[in-house]
Order: sequence, then C-alpha cells, then structure tokens
Amino acid sequence: KKVSELIRQNKPVYAIDTADTETHFKRSELIVKKFLDLDLETDDLESFLRDFVMPTSEGKL
Repeated sequence: KKVSELIRQNKPVYAIDTADTETHFKRSELIVKKFLDLDLETDDLESFLRDFVMPTSEGKL
C-alpha cells in the first residue's frame, strides 16, 4: 500500500536492505573487479560475458 501511494505521488521507492541485496552487491562487485582486470585489446570480451558475467549474475558461480 505504501509503495502504491509513493508511486501515485511520483516519489522514489527505496528498496529495503535484505540478505538478497547484500548478495546482489557482492556479485556486482565481483563482476566489476574481474572486468577491470581484463585487457580489452587481447581478452575475449564475449566469452567473459558468457562464461563469467552471466553465470555470476544468476548466482551459478
């Protein structure tokens, strides 16, 4: 009910911190760290996305 009211008033709706939020943050942080380690001129970006980013974002790694 509160969310609907905030939306009607065109106000931001903030997520409540949960264990799931922390897990999402850790996954995102891991992806960013690995990305920053890539050499974009020599590393295969497509395989990085397919073999690391997708499984990590889905919680498979």
